Amino acid sequence: MDRNERKDIDALWTEYMINRSSEVRDRIFLEHLQLIKQEVGGMLLHVPSSVEKGDLESAAAQGLLRAVELFDPNKGVPFEAYALQRIHGAILDELRRMDLLGRDTRQRLIKIREAEKQLRDKGKAPTTEDIVRITGLSTEEYYNVERAYHASRLGKILPEDSDENAAPPVAVSEIEDPADKVEKLDLIQKILDELSEREKLLVTLHYYEDMTLREISRVMGLSEGRISQIHAEMVSRLRRSLEK
Repeated sequence: MDRNERKDIDALWTEYMINRSSEVRDRIFLEHLQLIKQEVGGMLLHVPSSVEKGDLESAAAQGLLRAVELFDPNKGVPFEAYALQRIHGAILDELRRMDLLGRDTRQRLIKIREAEKQLRDKGKAPTTEDIVRITGLSTEEYYNVERAYHASRLGKILPEDSDENAAPPVAVSEIEDPADKVEKLDLIQKILDELSEREKLLVTLHYYEDMTLREISRVMGLSEGRISQIHAEMVSRLRRSLEK
């Protein structure tokens, strides 16, 4: 956003704080639609294929609208940061409502965890191929169960009864002990060192360049489904590594 655009947004906020016009509110909402795309695009990597993108976008839109209505510029928090928190919370509420870990998925998850334990007890690092062979699940079923599990965990990040009027929490970097920060950075570096070049490219494009799965698939010359599989397998492998 250039300086002139920022001035226009600031002027809209000044007007909205004075008259609370629904027309001005909607203009502010439309100016920040990219926040919905950003948050939904990132979340889609962590949910099973049964989750509809449109459902997440609808929830995100409600979160953004609520953010516009509740935002207080006098608190010194950038609107984008505040709005992303509200959008993220609205998506998590939608994931909670969906109950992604239904009975069948829970049963499959138990099979997967039991297979992982069997392999570790034998001194073997669990691989997707081994887990699929032991459980009898298809590779696609395995990935969907893992994505459902991680999405259900995401749904527990924010409490359901969080105060709507509360200001966003202080950024971790503002209160984190320097020694803890160094240790965390070392851990992140070790995790990144475990990634293949293709996985590192995927991480860079998605998390640093904010590219969608479809955009990444074009860059890497792979199908969108294959990109999703690579990401799910990478996340699953790193999770197992962190649990050691």
